[in-house]
This record gives sequence, structure tokens and C-alpha cells, in this order.
Amino acid sequence: MIVLRARRLETMSIVPKTISLAAVLTLALSVATPARDQGLKREIVAATYPEGTTVKVALAASPHLAEASGEAKVRRRRGVTDLEVDLQQMQPAMMFGGDYNTYVLWVVSPEGLIYNVGELIVNGAKAKQKVTTPLAGFGVMVTAEPHFLVAKPSP
Repeated sequence: MIVLRARRLETMSIVPKTISLAAVLTLALSVATPARDQGLKREIVAATYPEGTTVKVALAASPHLAEASGEAKVRRRRGVTDLEVDLQQMQPAMMFGGDYNTYVLWVVSPEGLIYNVGELIVNGAKAKQKVTTPLAGFGVMVTAEPHFLVAKPSP
């Protein structure tokens, strides 16, 4: 497994109420190889998004694709959270070797439950995806996977 690093963002004020929100998401481009998996674990920080707000959050890359960057726009309304992820400086998942063919977008609940919310198609060096989740609080990660229907991230 791989330790993933999250980049903390400055505290934001959200209107109409003044709510302090330290939002943290992670762009976790992880790949399983025996040499990389010895004693390491994934760490994701989850943030809660208040109803009726839209928050933009910078995404931080893992060392495996350090040049990647991105942003997530999170909008919570009527009990549903819309998540729009926009990534730059991506490489084809096949560059990691093995059976990795695509990227999968995951949301991770504060309790540690992981949900596959969709495939990220890389077009040139960019990838963009819009998804929804019923979760109000979650972390985000992207992993290279053999196919988009995987039930859990590769180790």
C-alpha cells in the first residue's frame, strides 16, 4: 500500500452563514507493486460539506504521479452532493505497468467505507468527471485500476 498525502487548504468562509471549513481532498494516484507495498498504508482526510454550499478544493498528487494536479468542485443540495473533478498533467494508467488500464474515482466516508463512483477517462493530459453521492462528508481519491468495475482499490 501507499501513503497518500493530502494538502491542507486555507480556511474558507461560506455564505450565507459564516461557517469555517478546512476542506481537504486527496488525489491519490496509487499503484500496487510489491516493492512499494511493504508496510505502507493509504490515508485520506474527509471533509463535511454543509447543505446549500459550493466549495472548490485543490487536489494533491501522490509521489507516483507527482506532476498531476487538480480541483474538485463540491456542491451539497437537497441531500445530494455533486462532485466535479478536473485533473491536469495526467498520464495513461498503462504507464504504471501490469494490468492497469484506467483510473477510478473513489469517495471515502469518514468511517472508512469506500465507494467507486466512476471511471476517469484521460483525454490528452486531462481528465474530468461529474458524479453524485449521498454522502455529506467524504474524502476523494483516484487510483489506477485494471478496469472500471473494481469493487475496491488495488492494494
